Amino acid sequence: MKRISCVLIFLILCSMIFGAQTPNQLLFRNIEWGTDATSVASILKDQGFPDPNISDSFLWHDWGSDSLRFNGKDIGISLSYSFDGDFYIAGHEVRNITLIFLYSHGADFVSYDHGKTTFLQARITFDTLDAKIVYDDLLQKLKTLYGNPVKQYQENTFYQLYYAEWNGGNKTGINLQCGLRKDNGTLVYQDVTLYYGKTNDKDLFSMLAAAKESEVLKKQKSNYDGL
Repeated sequence: MKRISCVLIFLILCSMIFGAQTPNQLLFRNIEWGTDATSVASILKDQGFPDPNISDSFLWHDWGSDSLRFNGKDIGISLSYSFDGDFYIAGHEVRNITLIFLYSHGADFVSYDHGKTTFLQARITFDTLDAKIVYDDLLQKLKTLYGNPVKQYQENTFYQLYYAEWNGGNKTGINLQCGLRKDNGTLVYQDVTLYYGKTNDKDLFSMLAAAKESEVLKKQKSNYDGL
């Protein structure tokens, strides 16, 4: 009986220590989603990344589709890292990595402090001479790590698209895209992009937009100018 009690106590302690963690969530370079931009920049600097370009204008990936959207005003910031042939992921040369952060907020206020932003998404663009070969190789490697994609398709219009997506715990995901465009049979554009991020990005953007609107209304209620 005493042995069973000790085992039970051990399991309870383990659940208290590790219960907040989600072992199968999908992370970019093992960085927790929601980490602020200042901390992420410091972590990546320790990993040998160059200094990033910081901007409040950026494109974010509309999760669950192949669309990119331009951010609205005062939504967040991006850290952009450019590489010159000296950085590789899974054996393939990386051209650029862009990290997206949302401003933190409460019900009726928004904080524009970079140290209080929350990590939302990572976009990795590869530099390649044959995008489809790189896509196929990355696809097989991701399948080996995470199993078959929950979503995979190919579109053939004026723009040829290959898309695969994996979901993890805590509303996290990875998706891989390859875009090809030909003009009169000649390849004029090719791109391979790998995304890590929160799959509930639309909900997070909506909550931020609601907080911004409430912040404006609160200021308006206390404004008696001109009356």
